[in-house]
Amino acid sequence: MGVITYNKLVRDRIPEIIEKDGKTCKTEILSGDEYIKMIDAKLDEELAEYHKDQNIEELADLLEVIYAAAVARGYSIDDLEFERRKKADERGGFAKKIFLKSVTDPNSKFGINVKCRSVGIDGCKGGWIVADINDEKLEVRKFNSLEEICDEIPFDTCIIDMVIGLQSKESDVRPDSLARHELKGRASTIFPAPCRQAVYGETKEERIAANVEVLGKKFTSQTDAIIPKIREVDEFLQHNTKYKNVIEESHLEVCFSRLK
Repeated sequence: MGVITYNKLVRDRIPEIIEKDGKTCKTEILSGDEYIKMIDAKLDEELAEYHKDQNIEELADLLEVIYAAAVARGYSIDDLEFERRKKADERGGFAKKIFLKSVTDPNSKFGINVKCRSVGIDGCKGGWIVADINDEKLEVRKFNSLEEICDEIPFDTCIIDMVIGLQSKESDVRPDSLARHELKGRASTIFPAPCRQAVYGETKEERIAANVEVLGKKFTSQTDAIIPKIREVDEFLQHNTKYKNVIEESHLEVCFSRLK
């Protein structure tokens, strides 16, 4: 008797089809969070199959999973179609096959809006290094804390080379895969971000154990070395919520890749 293990989400009638074929199968009804996690995994699976075969059947499979993902998150198919039409009306579709190569801003000398005060932050020994662009002038300074930066610089935009969006569970989404896709040949520079529980562990062993429990994987000593900085950023944003989605996560290599 041969047993094949799948451990994946399947269409509703698959068990019925298997049994009609004279076979038996073991199934489980997933809870809400686990179902959403498996729906997301199914999206990746169906997208990969479309990239491989590129036929209408795989497109239909992908669409079915998209519908299921919308419903799983509390939306209706009508809600999804409304948003699709709204974006199509506002920004158009893809029928014209337009490929955007670059955008030139006549008011910018740095590739940013120089009318705004923009800062970039990175961690350093004993504090934070800040690149401050103000009135088309660049100044680089060191600060002791994020509070000191925010109190002294009334910035309009801010990016920081440090993990911000910490996962508390595996289904939480981070932008790492998108960054790795952009950095072809240098994807290894995007290190796996630790989960929030690991960031607040007292010892390296506790931090790694927490990460394995939540995300199912360990992290490198390089990652562990910057956890105090990650924790400082997280604590600052938890206590200063007005800076959430104002101070934005960035990555040095991604920024370099976009320089012309």
